[in-house]
Amino acid sequence: MGVKPFTCTECAKSFNQRTTLTKHKKIHAGVKPFSCSKCGKSFNQKEYLKAHQIIHTGQKPFSCSECGKNFTVKAKLTTHQRSHTGQASEDTRKFTLE
Repeated sequence: MGVKPFTCTECAKSFNQRTTLTKHKKIHAGVKPFSCSKCGKSFNQKEYLKAHQIIHTGQKPFSCSECGKNFTVKAKLTTHQRSHTGQASEDTRKFTLE
């Protein structure tokens, strides 16, 4: 684990780059400058908006190599893949989109 010299004064979370801390601080300030043109939902980071916009396209770019099931969000795919390996707990399976 590397050195994280930049610390948030609001929550004490530390970061290894000043730019990452600056992005993080937007959470506390409530600044959400990136808005979805389809539904108006706003985000504090451009990457979060891009990830959100996939839901409007119907695309499911993340595919399970085991069964071929597709997901809109990589985290949902990762959770699903655990069901094939037996690593998922009962609590995790409840929240998996299937």
